[in-house]
This record gives sequence, structure tokens and C-alpha cells, in this order.
Amino acid sequence: MTLIEVMVAGALLAIVLTTTAMSLVFGFTTTARARRAAAAERVAAGHLEMLVLENRLRPVPASGSVRFNLEGQQDPGGLFTSTWSLDPNRPVPGAQRLAVDVQWQDGGARSSRLVTYLSTTRGRRP
Repeated sequence: MTLIEVMVAGALLAIVLTTTAMSLVFGFTTTARARRAAAAERVAAGHLEMLVLENRLRPVPASGSVRFNLEGQQDPGGLFTSTWSLDPNRPVPGAQRLAVDVQWQDGGARSSRLVTYLSTTRGRRP
């Protein structure tokens, strides 16, 4: 093998190793972001369900905000901020629209929203 062949092989090896390292970093970053986005969806779904169940027992406030951690537990220093709004007579009279928005920072502002509709008749049939 000549010196030129060794230098070309070294250069190719450096390019391949650099590309592989960059791919690994990108993969780890993407996986971490996807994990946080999935956690945010679980937080939104859990908070929405909690508000629906609470509303069956007593009226929930028209709006509010709570912080959650990655495990979906309420935590004042949690990563996720979950806010909700309860709009009466939307989309029709006798119904309420309950929207839960979850926000978090992950290389910029991120958010997720879930919406459901509730009856205001509280179990009474028309």
C-alpha cells in the first residue's frame, strides 16, 4: 500500500465515522423529543379524563392551570403546563366544550390540545 492509498483510506474512514456520529446524535435527539411529546399526550389525556370525572361530581372551574412532570403527576416544577377551558353552550345549548392544552419547552415552544364535549343535563334525559 502506498502512502496515498493510506491517506485516502484515512480520509474516507474519517468521513464515515463523522457521519455515523452525527446520525447517532440526531437519532438520540429525535427519540428524546418523541418521548417528551408522547408524555405530553399522556398528560393531556389524563388531565382531560380527570376533569371529565370531576365534572360529574361537581362543576369544575371555567379555566385553570396545573403543572405535571414526565410521569404525569402534578408537580409545581414539572415540565408540562396543562391549562383547560370549559365553554358553556358550545357547540350547542346544553353542551360544554372542554379543551385541555399542554405546553412545554423542547428546543422551542411545543403544545398539544385535546377537546371533548360534555352534557350539562347531568344524567337527566330529555
